[in-house]
Amino acid sequence: MIYEISLLDLSWPLVLIPSTFLFLLSKYIWSHELLVKKQKIKYLAIAFFVLGTFPLCVFVYHLTANIMHLTGSHSSAEGSYQSISDDGRIATLNITGHRFKFHLYSTSCLSHKPNLTKGDYIKVKYLGEKNDVCILEIQKI
Repeated sequence: MIYEISLLDLSWPLVLIPSTFLFLLSKYIWSHELLVKKQKIKYLAIAFFVLGTFPLCVFVYHLTANIMHLTGSHSSAEGSYQSISDDGRIATLNITGHRFKFHLYSTSCLSHKPNLTKGDYIKVKYLGEKNDVCILEIQKI
């Protein structure tokens, strides 16, 4: 097994830092004595929308990718490894008959260039379209 997605692959600071800030801000707003309850709820709703949307989306996407990998609801391709290239942000993995583009700054899925030698026969499990994939697993056959 060259790479396999796991729950620990998530970039946890992207979720924890805004969530911690949101918790502290909501605690401050709720304990503020000069605001009435209606204003507190209004400000908390705005804070949760602004600060909570991004961490929630990142976590849900990562959880969905893990569930789809475990249930087998993904596509797969097999072929001989040809090359991998990157422009600093997006990498392109070329195997016989297939070409996969993935982000190197992904919060989940494969986010680094795997160590492969030319000619290795591999199986790639992925989600998405071939121009923007989430690589769940790379296995040497």
